[in-house]
Amino acid sequence: MNTNTPTQTPGEKTLRPFIVEPSKPTDIGVGNGVNIVRTMIRQSQTNNRFSCIEGYVAPKRMGPPIHLHKEADELMYVIEGTAGMMVDGEIFIVEAGGFGFRPHGLVHTFFNPSDKPLRFIDMFPNQGFEVYLEGMFMEIPAKLIAQGIQPGTPEFGAGMQAGIQELDQQFDVVWLMGDPRYQQIVDTYGLTV
Repeated sequence: MNTNTPTQTPGEKTLRPFIVEPSKPTDIGVGNGVNIVRTMIRQSQTNNRFSCIEGYVAPKRMGPPIHLHKEADELMYVIEGTAGMMVDGEIFIVEAGGFGFRPHGLVHTFFNPSDKPLRFIDMFPNQGFEVYLEGMFMEIPAKLIAQGIQPGTPEFGAGMQAGIQELDQQFDVVWLMGDPRYQQIVDTYGLTV
């Protein structure tokens, strides 16, 4: 008899099994090839315990500006290529098959230092950071375009900034725009921004 029967917290939604079917990799050439993401597992599928995205960064490209998450931890698994990560001022290089952890509260960024595409899975325990990324990359731009505001215009830039500020507050993200380490990484690895 199994005496280690799992218990369920009263009022907690029962987790159900699910699978994610294999999918064709997204074309790295879409857009400018920087920070292309697609959601693989949603927080709603796991009772807000876990979510993850698949991400892509084109060769020799810088990732996001230096930032930190007040509460969110991020675990990257590199599927192919090479990821460079700066975490709390230290540079880490993660090859395909390796993991890189970016703990909450520490400033960080990531980039692709190689001449080959970077493909990775970013995992978010106990959070729904996929909602933030979908808002930034898909929902805010689509909403602005639907309002007749064209990309590349000052109005579009202002709308993006306002939308991202709302997401930043909701998800406790702090951007350190102008941090000199960003440019140092770009120069050291010969990256395109």
